[in-house]
Amino acid sequence: MSDRRRPLRVGVQLPEVEREVRWSESLAMANAAEAIGLDSLWVGDHFLYRSPGRPARGPWEAWSMLAALAAATERIQLGPPVAATSFRAPALLAKMAATVDEISGGRLILGLGAGWNETEYRAFGFPFDQRVARFEEAFTIIRTLLREGRIDFEGRFYSARDCELLPRGPRPDGPPLMIG
Repeated sequence: MSDRRRPLRVGVQLPEVEREVRWSESLAMANAAEAIGLDSLWVGDHFLYRSPGRPARGPWEAWSMLAALAAATERIQLGPPVAATSFRAPALLAKMAATVDEISGGRLILGLGAGWNETEYRAFGFPFDQRVARFEEAFTIIRTLLREGRIDFEGRFYSARDCELLPRGPRPDGPPLMIG
């Protein structure tokens, strides 16, 4: 039995709803996180928050931010702590993940989940019902495309007929997946 302990991995999530954070500040935080040796940088995949007694607020679109941060950093791993699979067609989300993984040189960690904030679902026109069943189908499409590069799928909520993910990202099995 080995005494070796796993190194502590530390990351940071960019602020998304506490206040408006402009690109220049997000970039400065990412560069500082990388410079001090943090392992990961996370960008929340949300659109809108509303709370009683507070003004409405919302972050920048996560995948655009991730692509920009991937191009502007060199070492730190990047990802959405949880990308709501119902915010985008699953095959498109797989394509976006492969693209960010390419831009980052294989540093994407793809967090996926069913979503929870009914306010943003309603405001942006996404169905809020049966989120877990929708997630199951979306996850099947995303995982298969990233791992195998192709899928032929017809479900209750989503379809990806004779779909191929080309070009493939930098890792043969795609980025690591994290479920939240």
